[in-house]
Amino acid sequence: MGMLGKALKIGVLAKVVQLVQREASKPENRKKISDAMNKLKERGASGTGGARRAGR
Repeated sequence: MGMLGKALKIGVLAKVVQLVQREASKPENRKKISDAMNKLKERGASGTGGARRAGR
């Protein structure tokens, strides 16, 4: 894949970053993100989130 292909990939990636930033700035999505982060913190504090399975 030449220069054109790389430029196309960079353009698509830039658009995805824009979309994520726009969606993350909406108040309703900020609340969802905050709730999810709190849930992850609670899971980590309880000690069950970091357990690994045997054989890995």
